[in-house]
Formats: sequence, structure tokens, C-alpha cells
Amino acid sequence: MSAAAAETGEKTGARPARAAGGRSTMVMIFAMAGLLMPIAPASFTVVAVYLSPTFIMGCFRGLQAPGAISTVAGFNIAGLLPALYHLWHSGNDFDTALALLFHSEFLVINFAAAGLGLSLLVIAPFIARTWVDIAGQRLLRRAEAERRKLLDEWGEALEQQNKESSSGAKASEKAAARD
Repeated sequence: MSAAAAETGEKTGARPARAAGGRSTMVMIFAMAGLLMPIAPASFTVVAVYLSPTFIMGCFRGLQAPGAISTVAGFNIAGLLPALYHLWHSGNDFDTALALLFHSEFLVINFAAAGLGLSLLVIAPFIARTWVDIAGQRLLRRAEAERRKLLDEWGEALEQQNKESSSGAKASEKAAARD
């Protein structure tokens, strides 16, 4: 630790402060789930179990990507909606809710949607990088084609001018080296 850091009480190895980006999403999800508890306890039971990937993501914060909780929550809610639709159209009772908690089709839909959201967080940067590289290569090919077109049109004059300027530049470099 440096003397200046020791005087001010700063830690040199301290982590920078984390942004509170995911907290508002988690607060909103907990508030919505909390509102469901007294109004529709069967729906609350299904929501609490089916949104477990989002709750786990918010509690442990293993992935520090910006928007990670929002992405997983969005996909997780999309996977939850078919089960809620079935529950609401089947009477919204605890028997149906408990059956949904162990219904393999709805569980697979829900957890696959949450997994898709998580995999999107991991894969999206590579996809974006590839997209930018492809666009850069396309621009480079277009610039090369334009260069060839200009050389075909103005080729001899440009080559002579280029030779003159390069020989003049070499002469000025030699003169500068002698000084």
C-alpha cells in the first residue's frame, strides 16, 4: 500500500462499487410475488417455484454482466406464463398448483426458457463480435473494390505521383538523418 493511500485510509486492492442495476428488478419481482400471496395463494406458489432461477440469479450474483437479472427474469417469466395460464383456466386452486409443480412439460418449458436467457448472456457477446467482424470485412472489401476502381481509372497518374512523393519523402528522410 502506498503512503498516500495509507494516509487517506484507502485500500489499493478494494473492488470498485457495484452498480445497483439488478436490485430494482429483484425488488419489482419480489413485490409482484408478494402481492400475489394474499390475493391468489395458488398462483403465488407456482410463481415462487417457477421463478426460482431468477431468485437464485439475484441472490448469488454469480454472473456480473449488466442486465443479467433482467434477461433471465424476462425469459423466466415467459416460461412461467403457460403454467399460469393453465392454472388460471383450471380454477386457480391448490390441487392444480401442486400438480403444476411436478408437471414435467411445464417445468421443462420454464427452466429451458430461463436457461435460454442465461445462455443468451454468455453467447450474445460472441455473436455481436462476429457480426461486427463480418461487417468490418464487408466494408474492407468494398474499400478495396473502390481502390481498384480508382486505380483502374487514374492508375498511371497516381502511380507516378506516388513514386515522386515517395522519392521526395526518402530524400527528406536522408537529409534529416544527416542533420
